[in-house]
Amino acid sequence: MDFKKILEAYQKKVDKEISAFMSKKEKEGKQISEECGEMARLLKEFAERPGKRIRPVLVVFGYKACGGENEKEILKASIAIELIHAYLLIHDDVMDKSETRRGQPAFHKEYEEIYSKKYGKGKEWNAISASVIAGDIIEAFAAQAIAETEFDSEKKSGFMTKLNEINANTGYGQLLDMELEIKKDASEENVELVHLLKTAKYTIEGPLLLGAILAGANKKQVKELSNYAIPVGKAFQMQDDILGVFGSEEKTGKPVDSDLKEGKKTHLVIKAMENGNKEEQEILLAAIGNPELTKEEFEKTKEIIKKTKALDYTKEKAKTYAQEGMKSLKKSSLNIKGREFLEGMARYILEREL
Repeated sequence: MDFKKILEAYQKKVDKEISAFMSKKEKEGKQISEECGEMARLLKEFAERPGKRIRPVLVVFGYKACGGENEKEILKASIAIELIHAYLLIHDDVMDKSETRRGQPAFHKEYEEIYSKKYGKGKEWNAISASVIAGDIIEAFAAQAIAETEFDSEKKSGFMTKLNEINANTGYGQLLDMELEIKKDASEENVELVHLLKTAKYTIEGPLLLGAILAGANKKQVKELSNYAIPVGKAFQMQDDILGVFGSEEKTGKPVDSDLKEGKKTHLVIKAMENGNKEEQEILLAAIGNPELTKEEFEKTKEIIKKTKALDYTKEKAKTYAQEGMKSLKKSSLNIKGREFLEGMARYILEREL
């Protein structure tokens, strides 16, 4: 199975569903007022920004892995998790004071420009408020997306229960992640819990189980998907953290120094602090959470992460987790096509370009 080709094919299918759904929402917004139409248009544009669509594609393959066959309806349902993702990204950019998202202005920065033109300078707080509202609106759209599918009411109810659970866990993960940024004695265990809630359960396990619910999966299938998803989700986040420092803005859609400037605690940072000498620790402490971090300081920090073997350690840990997930698939009762896709994804995670 050529994982990348299949992923790209389903990305296009998901993109088509998002555009169709959000076009309807834009029309509805315009019917209310000019301002609401403007909000709906910006939400449509934000949701359509290029992305890998990993979560909705996993909804599709969680469904297929458990015997689901109605591709038309599962694609419609799959966009619910991507709309939730848009909602979380909009709020996340406010919390992180990020100026860009996927290579374009963050949502609140777009509203800063709109309000500046309409009402003059100094409306930053209003722009932030508009972005909070925008996130709330597109979260509501996610529930409407699943409601409009032809799945029976019991499966829709199960889907929404799981979606709300995913959303709540992600919120707890965000709270813990935020506290890690200001916590001086963060540990690997602290980071692992954040990875579990914000990535393993949100990005991998949650979407797979949403698809499984709509396929009418049994308890054994649900357990098998979770056994795969949790370690692979942790591997995904570790590789994401590596890309966040050693990748490129073109690949990640955000500045490569943003994780350090925001004070994000990762295995890279914690292991470098643990293995570094006093001078290296001081350089790291000065870099982490420093919004004025210079290019030279950023490069020094990268070198310390390499020199202290923190990069090698994180790569190896991600590899171990990915292999654990792949191993769990070998004895599973999941559909063969679903297993092949999931195994391909675990390999892909480790091969993502730096």
